[in-house]
Amino acid sequence: MINLKFKPLKEDCKSKIFVLDLAEIKYDGSIFNLRNRLVTNLCRKLNKNGFSFQTILNEYFGEFACETCNKKITYSYSRKRVYIKKYCSKTCFANSKKRLKEKIDKYKRKKCKCCGDYYYVDGNHLSRKGACAKKECLEHVLDNFGKNIKKTHWAKTLNKNIIITKRIKTRLNNDKIFDRKYKSWNKDKTGIYSKETIEKMRAGAIRNFEKEIYKKTGIEKIIENFLKEQNLKYKYSFFVEKRQFDFCVFDKKLLVECQGDFWHANPLFYGDGLKKLSDKQILKRKDDEIKKIIAIRNGYRILQIWENDIIKNLEDVKKLINQL
Repeated sequence: MINLKFKPLKEDCKSKIFVLDLAEIKYDGSIFNLRNRLVTNLCRKLNKNGFSFQTILNEYFGEFACETCNKKITYSYSRKRVYIKKYCSKTCFANSKKRLKEKIDKYKRKKCKCCGDYYYVDGNHLSRKGACAKKECLEHVLDNFGKNIKKTHWAKTLNKNIIITKRIKTRLNNDKIFDRKYKSWNKDKTGIYSKETIEKMRAGAIRNFEKEIYKKTGIEKIIENFLKEQNLKYKYSFFVEKRQFDFCVFDKKLLVECQGDFWHANPLFYGDGLKKLSDKQILKRKDDEIKKIIAIRNGYRILQIWENDIIKNLEDVKKLINQL
């Protein structure tokens, strides 16, 4: 019998392809060339002896079955290549895709820690923490999130002072070894960059915002989903007088800003007898006031929504946007 040699050439989701690793075949005292395709003389000689090339292939590769229904699959040979299909029909191939989807759904499906219902994990960081989309569950997770961190934080441990002294020592040693300075060279300095370079930096930042290179925050995604539901024509990261606004609803000339409670210093939690404002928070508040003036000056209405309202009073926020 003929000794064949095949090597794997390609494999995709539908089939496997093997290529013949021989240029010539010796059979019954004669040599047959296989450079272009299988020569008909070889087939004739095999038929005379009661064999066929297909039987030789069957002996070499064995039997193949469909991956979904386990039916036998016949494979074909042409131009030194053997094509073996993984599925017997299109329906079997479609059913295999469904199985993959079911596996992915099972992997993404989680049980809510608060209510016990099952939900699918999306891009929102709260859903990964074990909360479904219900308002009560989100509030419960947000309330417990900070408490759990405070309980397990190293600052609450008995060895707090030892950890602080160790960290200070390692930082001072690293500064000496690597000659490192934590304060950046251009901090609190003016007149370093020319007007041209400042304009280039601004233009680059604007391009990045327009291309949506920066990731959207969780509250921005919630508002964007609502705008899509209402079929409103909007643009994310809209610029007016070189100032960036989160959303612009073109038809109503409305600018929507999603403001984080910490970075923008929500008055419910910061200032006026509450937590002290940091320097960055003071600057951010001034910047928000400037943004309001710019928006009104250019004929836009502006709506600044707090993170606390989006998470706890989302229905009221939706109503307010619809009114405007």
